[in-house]
Amino acid sequence: MVKRDGTYYFMWSEDDTRGEDCHVAYATGPSPLGPWTERGTILSKRPEYGILGTGHHSVVNAPGTDDWYIVYHRFALNGPGGPGGDGTHRETTVDRLEFAADGTIEPVVPTLESVRPVRRRAAAASQDGVEPAVHLVLHHGVEDVAVLRPRLQPQPLLGAA
Repeated sequence: MVKRDGTYYFMWSEDDTRGEDCHVAYATGPSPLGPWTERGTILSKRPEYGILGTGHHSVVNAPGTDDWYIVYHRFALNGPGGPGGDGTHRETTVDRLEFAADGTIEPVVPTLESVRPVRRRAAAASQDGVEPAVHLVLHHGVEDVAVLRPRLQPQPLLGAA
């Protein structure tokens, strides 16, 4: 579940993960407890590229931006976009997740190449001279997906001197 602009997005995988029809659907709601409005499928197979069984996902937001990414499993076969898997072993990939003007999620188009590496860094140090240290690094492959979160800095209590 993620929250964006006051709306909660609850997502799940449907169908058997061992089958080519595994896909991701979602619903929206005003709170983490709903009520939920089912919105439909946002990620499904792309057989013309040999991409099947898209599911078991996670969603990542680049801190301080409205850039969203979906990380998911798939079965891939050799397709027109480049080499893939053997169709039985799952591989992990990352693609962009985009929102329409009305807040609904646009259907994700699965790619063979995944997203290009993305690096974002906070532009400047804060007034106290501490660099926020916000980074996002996405690469193709399960062992290369990393989100580096800011270091936690002690914050004074309200009213404390």
